[in-house]
Amino acid sequence: MNLPNFTFDFQGVKVYIFANNYTVNCVAQFGQLQGSGGILLGDTFLRNYVVTYDKQNSQMSFLG
Repeated sequence: MNLPNFTFDFQGVKVYIFANNYTVNCVAQFGQLQGSGGILLGDTFLRNYVVTYDKQNSQMSFLG
């Protein structure tokens, strides 16, 4: 089964999730949050990046 890769664009910064990173036994490990219009990316997404959280400025940065 060929599953797609995903690209997320955060204000011009592109980050990627490849099919082999978001599936376990061909089941996707992320999905839409009910009623919010958002997507929960969680560890499936974050495991490929070093993520820095800047709570004071409400920002995140990705290195990977």
